[in-house]
Amino acid sequence: MYLFTFLYCIDSISPKMSNKEPRYNMEIKLPSNYSFFDEYPYCQYQPFNGSCDATYAQGVLLSVSHRFCRLTEEQLTMSLQYLVSCDPLNLGCRDGNTQSLIYFLEQEGITDTKCHPWENKFEFNTSFCAKCKDGSDPFHYRLNPLSYKIMKDITKIQEDIYLKGPVACKIVDLSGADEDIIRGYDEKMIATQTAEIIGWEEKEELVWIVYHEKWGIKRVRAGFNDALIESEVYSMIPEELVISMK
Repeated sequence: MYLFTFLYCIDSISPKMSNKEPRYNMEIKLPSNYSFFDEYPYCQYQPFNGSCDATYAQGVLLSVSHRFCRLTEEQLTMSLQYLVSCDPLNLGCRDGNTQSLIYFLEQEGITDTKCHPWENKFEFNTSFCAKCKDGSDPFHYRLNPLSYKIMKDITKIQEDIYLKGPVACKIVDLSGADEDIIRGYDEKMIATQTAEIIGWEEKEELVWIVYHEKWGIKRVRAGFNDALIESEVYSMIPEELVISMK
């Protein structure tokens, strides 16, 4: 089932492609405030099922879902159930490695929740992966092979979000924090999770990073690496050729 090749998945139906795809060979003038959800409100949805943490994956799946949504101009929710049941390199809801997940999304791809909605299945199951819940053949959304990059420069991160959609990041798990705005972090909080950065705001003479995770939308100061949010930021590129053949 797991393919270590760069073969494309050729399926049947064809979604429309956005003609609003900006390129990097231009001078980029960033706005002082930007939110992906303000620009693409039809892409917004709640984070994934509460019965499965998969904290190593949730920010990645949010970012990938929103980048595909931006290209297809249709709301897409990537299937956490497919990831839990079909990725042999990670441990589903229990634990996993973010970079190996990205490799899985490049090689195998992932279905959406219309094909594989959440069904409380927690074990690896190849037969489950072969068909959608309705018995149809699954379509796999892939990332461009070897296209992802880890970013740390704030301006480059802003440009990437502005031109291509939200990025994923690792962040100290702040699930116990009550405030929406987090300054600094407790060094004893060593657990990490993934989130997606959806934009930024300029106020109080500072740039604030706006990020989206399972507890909602929060803000941290840009340039201070609050909650380690700037330590590992992932930009991933949807495979457009695969989309055009869907």
